[in-house]
Amino acid sequence: MRIAFIINSMIRSRAKVISSLENGLEYYPHWEVDFFYTTAQKTALTLSRQATQQSYDVIIAVGGDGTLNESLNGIMLVTADRARESRPKLGLLPYGISNDFSRTLGIEKNIRECLESIEKQKTALLDVGKVSYMTENDQSFTEYFMNILDIGMGADVVKKVERSKNRLAPRFIYFHAIVQTFFHYRHKALTVKTENWEWQGPMMTVAIANGKYFGNGLGIAPDADPSSGSLAVTILGKVGVVDYLRKLGMLKRCQKINHPQVHYRSAQWLRIIPGDHPSPVEADGEFLGQLRLEAIVVPQAIEFIVPN
Repeated sequence: MRIAFIINSMIRSRAKVISSLENGLEYYPHWEVDFFYTTAQKTALTLSRQATQQSYDVIIAVGGDGTLNESLNGIMLVTADRARESRPKLGLLPYGISNDFSRTLGIEKNIRECLESIEKQKTALLDVGKVSYMTENDQSFTEYFMNILDIGMGADVVKKVERSKNRLAPRFIYFHAIVQTFFHYRHKALTVKTENWEWQGPMMTVAIANGKYFGNGLGIAPDADPSSGSLAVTILGKVGVVDYLRKLGMLKRCQKINHPQVHYRSAQWLRIIPGDHPSPVEADGEFLGQLRLEAIVVPQAIEFIVPN
């Protein structure tokens, strides 16, 4: 079995993580293992694409949601037109700043458990999201997301987190960025069209969710299930900072919020049509820009390593 570990070079305690991996791998001498290290944004995508082209059987992202997103996109760029069986299995060791998708699957920072799951081929067939979008310069792109595609305030938060020089714990970095964004964000009008329903109005956030959590532990999509064959959609309309702070505990517990401006839906296909002022968009904690887009679910697209 050929296994590629794609390691985000910016993870905390990197040397300790690598040492633990090397010690654990001594119990699996029959594996062919290579470590690949990121050097900049999008490096994990390039490394994953190369590992897929070189027929590795398993790719493990060692990092957060961004590293996982790039690893997924590297696989799908090579194999989008092929059967799922031709794709490497994908896994995650959640050592990033934001580890939201791991919360949905119950994946912990447990190297031994990850290696045991690889050995026993403990996997689940998971859906992925696919987004096709147009930039402000009318360039078209297609990308995939494992966790959540977020239009609106959440994307502004991601931009602030990416630029942050703060050395605090991730939860404080995200909370500070959220509160800071609230006082500057202006609700923007847009239209959401799907195969079965339509919504229109000013909004704070539209979350198109394959996983349940975003923003470092906020349960925005309680009904999301990455093996359901559909995407959960949470719309936060004209919600103010006071309402948000009052409901923060429920978000952290991944509970549905009873509020006239909060809507929970599902869809297999969505089109986002911006109003006069396009909204920013992020996918799995990676800022994409100000976009017009369509999103669909790709059912059972990836075989994912899950806890043993």
